[in-house]
Amino acid sequence: MPTSATRTIPWVIEQQTAVKHQLLRSYIATWMNILWQQQERLRQPPHLIYVDGFAGPGEYWSTEKRDSKVDGSPILVGKVANELMRGQRKLDIIAFDTDKRTVDHLAPLLAGINTKQQAWEVGTRISRPVPRGSSISSQAGSGTITLRSSLSIPSDTRTSR
Repeated sequence: MPTSATRTIPWVIEQQTAVKHQLLRSYIATWMNILWQQQERLRQPPHLIYVDGFAGPGEYWSTEKRDSKVDGSPILVGKVANELMRGQRKLDIIAFDTDKRTVDHLAPLLAGINTKQQAWEVGTRISRPVPRGSSISSQAGSGTITLRSSLSIPSDTRTSR
C-alpha cells in the first residue's frame, strides 16, 4: 500500500473520509443557516468560520475504476456556502493538511469555486487573525487547534440556569 508521501493525488476515497463527507452533507447547510440567522437576530455581522484540519486534496476518485471524482470536504462546504450566501453573509474557510502536495492540489480547486470572493485559505500551517477579535492558530498534524472568539451577546438575550 502506498504511503501518503508516494500515493497519487487524488486517490480513491477512503471509507472514513466518505463518512465525514456524508455527515457534512447531512448537516452543514442547516447549521450555516441557523448560525447566520442567530448572528443576524443578535444584530451581529453574519460571519462564520469553517476550519478543516484534515482537508485532503479537495477531490477523490469515487471508486478503484477511477472513472468519476467526488468533492472533498472544503469543496463541499464552499459549494454549500456559495448557495446560501446572500446580503452580508460571509464564510471563512481555513483548510490545512500535513501533506504539501494535497494542499497544492486543493488550493486552486477551492479558489476556483470562491465565486463570492470570501477569505478562503489553504496551507500546511495556518496562523492568522480572524474577524471580530477572534484568532486561530494551528499546525496541521500537531493535534492542537486554538480558536479564540469574542462573540458578544447582548445581556437581554442571555439565559440563566
